[in-house]
Amino acid sequence: MLRSAGRWRIGLAVTLLVGGVLSAIAYVRGLPELRVIPQLDKVLHFGLAGSIAFFLHGVLKQRRVLTLPLAGVLVVVACAIEEYMQRFVPTRNSSLGDFAADVAGVVVSLAFARSRPAGSDRRSD
Repeated sequence: MLRSAGRWRIGLAVTLLVGGVLSAIAYVRGLPELRVIPQLDKVLHFGLAGSIAFFLHGVLKQRRVLTLPLAGVLVVVACAIEEYMQRFVPTRNSSLGDFAADVAGVVVSLAFARSRPAGSDRRSD
């Protein structure tokens, strides 16, 4: 049976893999526009950044820098850098709305992580 730390790491690895694949596709040939669901890109930014922050928060054992969760700081800084880099890639476009969705995802997911009682990732027998 996997220990708690192993589950956090697996969750983070899967999330980073999905994000990495989507990012690689976007940088190489651009992602297709999906007009079926309006603002789907914002939903994906929210979910992916939030998921990365959530699992990283668990991997880092809820460490803080000053009063902020370290995972949140790391993910928001990475998202800001990545969003800025998009300005220089012809197949991408930089958007303050995308960055806002990233930040919102991080805030919501870390609020959710904080609301979970300590040890709630353990299964009861």
